[in-house]
Amino acid sequence: APSSTAVAPTTTAAPITSAVSDDEAAMGALTLYVKEFNDALQSRSTVALRLTHTEGCIPCSAESDKIDALKKTGRTIEGGKLTVDSLAIVQRINDGQLMIEGTLVQSAAMIRDASGRVVDSFDLAGPKKAFFLVRLVGGLWKVSGLSA
Repeated sequence: APSSTAVAPTTTAAPITSAVSDDEAAMGALTLYVKEFNDALQSRSTVALRLTHTEGCIPCSAESDKIDALKKTGRTIEGGKLTVDSLAIVQRINDGQLMIEGTLVQSAAMIRDASGRVVDSFDLAGPKKAFFLVRLVGGLWKVSGLSA
């Protein structure tokens, strides 16, 4: 006896990569940099943070180095978190490089030594206008410069 098999209609999904524009990806890279910076302050590990910026980003590398120094000296930091908002692309330098403007705030911070004694502190910084250079490197957007 012949048999019949029902076949469900199929649909094809659009590739996810095409759904995100370069502008969105560039701004996402900046948001990721801020997230990884804040995470690195708490963990004192800069591995993930360094993946979000180029080696040529001197202020980025300097901040990463400061966080590494905290760990080496047994110090911890309370506060110091970055927030950035009001992001807007203000210049398209070329296909793989954008200048993004935002409002940057860094919360007040206390640095403690291994015994818990406060050895340094910083006041709230901002809100202030900041400019971030974001570059496409090896298929990934990374922060390659900043000025605040």
